[in-house]
Amino acid sequence: MPDPLLLPALRAIGGATLLGVVLAVLLGLFHRSGNRAAYLRDWGRFLLLIGICIAVLAAASVGRAGLTPVALLLAFFGWRELLGIVALRYGQPALPWLLTAAGTLAVLGGLGPTDGWVLGSVTAAAWIALALPLVVHRRPAPLHGSLAAGLGVIYLTLPLALMLSLAGSAFGPFAFLFLVAMGYDGFAAAFGRLLGRHRLCPNLSPHKTWEGAICGLLICAAIGVALQFLVAAWPRWLAVSVAVGVGLLALIGDLLASSIKREAGVKDFGRVIPVIGGVLDKFDSLIFATPVFYGFVRLHGV
Repeated sequence: MPDPLLLPALRAIGGATLLGVVLAVLLGLFHRSGNRAAYLRDWGRFLLLIGICIAVLAAASVGRAGLTPVALLLAFFGWRELLGIVALRYGQPALPWLLTAAGTLAVLGGLGPTDGWVLGSVTAAAWIALALPLVVHRRPAPLHGSLAAGLGVIYLTLPLALMLSLAGSAFGPFAFLFLVAMGYDGFAAAFGRLLGRHRLCPNLSPHKTWEGAICGLLICAAIGVALQFLVAAWPRWLAVSVAVGVGLLALIGDLLASSIKREAGVKDFGRVIPVIGGVLDKFDSLIFATPVFYGFVRLHGV
């Protein structure tokens, strides 16, 4: 049975949708005159984002069994995108299929009863990815492949395993994390395009602005108030503080992903998600924020 918190969480998505519609209309009025195709792409991204939020929360509301296919798909395509970027910039890593398989299957450590399962699965994936190419080829593995294996395990496999573990043990905090991170990602981009004048980090991401980042963090604070019922044991000030903290981590995660793409000379990680790009283009903020949020929940409780 779905978690009882699913329905009020979906109502919160409905409220965010209304604000998103207003922003989309304003973008059309002030920034898309005469460019119908670009305006339609904006609406496509917005509607797809809402659909993703509903689908992921619905899957997570039935526990680990529901979220496991989602986590495996994100891991598989995420690893393919990351290794594709590495191959494009530095050359093909040794045994990329092995890195993808190990990094994807290690996410299943999140199904274990303790955090030790997550640690064990992630460690095993890293050891396999680093050592097996040496055994198979019996020659030094390209350094960029070994570094990519380490990055992928920390940047992608570990957060997804922790996300799976969190969804299975506490749907409320998972939904809180997911909606805050996705909310920051969407609203910061929209307010940045609507109000943005001052570039935040032009050498990393020329389209991000201070105005968008600040508005996104303010929206996170509002989301923290609106979603306090998902973490009912937390006082309001703590829910708001954690929400803003997740927003800051989401910003850093977005900048990190932009840095990787800038280094590789590409605009998007992939084309898996229509009108958005790759898995890492859409979930970079959530992935980066997950380990810190998970650690806080485990230390503080719900």
